Amino acid sequence: MKNAIVMTMLVAMVALLASSAQADLVVTSDADSTVSGGATGTNYGTSTVLQIRNGSASYKMKSWIRFDISGWTAGKSNITSATIDLTVSYRSSTETVPLHVYALNNGTGTDPYGSGDLDESWGETAITWANAPANREASDTVWGDYTTLLHTFTNVPAAGTLLSFTITDADQLAFLTGDTNDKVTIILCRTSGSGTPRSYIASKENATYDPPKLTLTPEPATMTLLLLGLPLALRRRRK
Repeated sequence: MKNAIVMTMLVAMVALLASSAQADLVVTSDADSTVSGGATGTNYGTSTVLQIRNGSASYKMKSWIRFDISGWTAGKSNITSATIDLTVSYRSSTETVPLHVYALNNGTGTDPYGSGDLDESWGETAITWANAPANREASDTVWGDYTTLLHTFTNVPAAGTLLSFTITDADQLAFLTGDTNDKVTIILCRTSGSGTPRSYIASKENATYDPPKLTLTPEPATMTLLLLGLPLALRRRRK
């Protein structure tokens, strides 16, 4: 009888802890824009697509995506995995062309190489090739000192296809676990491909395809795990 009462109380405590624990946080981009090496002062923040292209200076296109993670309340150090979803809205070539996804590292101040502030202060309707944070203007990529490579897709498939990946590595998660302003940025770029093929990813303004999405998963609460094991222990003791 006593064991039954204890088990009932433990189940109630587990339910209470589970209800108050941090659930997965799912957010879509709160800002996204393409920047172009062929129009260094032009902003594309209201476009329905995010373009990625490599080649000569006038062909280069990269895209910046920002997420607001202020809904995460469990402490950033408790983030154990992150999944990023991107939806293809167009591709101009069927050839195999890799797409790189970088994270903007945590930091403040101005990029000594000449691009923008090294944080999430960039504006969706103000970002350009000339001021995008960590943009390596003379290259198809970004400055490695200020970014972390998260994933490389070996090819961009047909329109409507979901590009998705999950990271669990602590070094890759650092742009999230070390975040101090509740905003994180990823950057899309390409560094190879003949004929300068172009890929489009749906932006948050796209009415046909889903916008960029970030899902954060927390570490299970230690106390919850311990309490979950106690009823089993008591049950074994009764036997």
